[in-house]
Amino acid sequence: MQGEVKFYEHLIKHDVPHIAPLLCGGDVPRGETGTHKRAEQTDSYTISRRYLHRLVLGFVRHRLTQFKCTRELAVGIFHAMEAHWKAFEKARVLHRDISVNNILIDENGEGILVDWALAVLLDDQGDSSAIERHGRTVHTLQDDIESFVHVLGWTILCYLPGLMDEVSRREWVRLMYDCSRRNERGQEIGGERKSMNLQLDHYLPREFKLWERSPILELIQTLASPFRVRYCNPPTEADKRLYDFVRVEFSNGLLTEEMLNADSMHKYTLCVEQLKNSQWFLSILQDALERQD
Repeated sequence: MQGEVKFYEHLIKHDVPHIAPLLCGGDVPRGETGTHKRAEQTDSYTISRRYLHRLVLGFVRHRLTQFKCTRELAVGIFHAMEAHWKAFEKARVLHRDISVNNILIDENGEGILVDWALAVLLDDQGDSSAIERHGRTVHTLQDDIESFVHVLGWTILCYLPGLMDEVSRREWVRLMYDCSRRNERGQEIGGERKSMNLQLDHYLPREFKLWERSPILELIQTLASPFRVRYCNPPTEADKRLYDFVRVEFSNGLLTEEMLNADSMHKYTLCVEQLKNSQWFLSILQDALERQD
């Protein structure tokens, strides 16, 4: 495992934007932690040995949750996602720890993606969008992109003033982000309510309304929409054959574009394409920020 300083140096070398300026850092002498031992004792996930690591970053910032307005919140997410994508695309680095604590806003109102301690340098061979261990997929680019959606959704639900009473709001936050259970291997897993909402194509609760008009609710719904294909049943062979027929009919002028766009298999295919990288998500965020409303 590389130290975080090495990752920062690698990212800086590849001109990755919206990362913190590195002043200095390194491992703490005799700083091995006991985290891996505790994981072994609980018969849970196997993790590598960890060492205390210190960084000095040269910038003034505040937490994402201290945003001044919804535009600054969206800018913070946009810049952090841009840093994440450029790191993946140019430096072949996958962050793997997207969270509300790892997106900061600097003194200029720009988003900064920090904490690259769990990042990995991707192998140039094969499909490097997924990290595999012992033949099992562990983490993908799509996992990180989805985490950005959850960061934005959690922040909206927790911090934007709305009409929902506090008891209901806290219960929704608990159900969406805090509930977990142990699987048959004794491992703690969560996210079942999030995946269900994504599958149903309505991410935040329908009764959640803001005091003031803001396009942020439309934005989070749009960003969340492609992820339904990660949790719904995949199309059958019959679905694919019917879609082939629909496309032929459309190319022959027998179906309108509106009819094609209404086809469920066509929607599925578009979502799959959107999830291949971060570019669609970045374009949605940029378009929202360029609008005057």
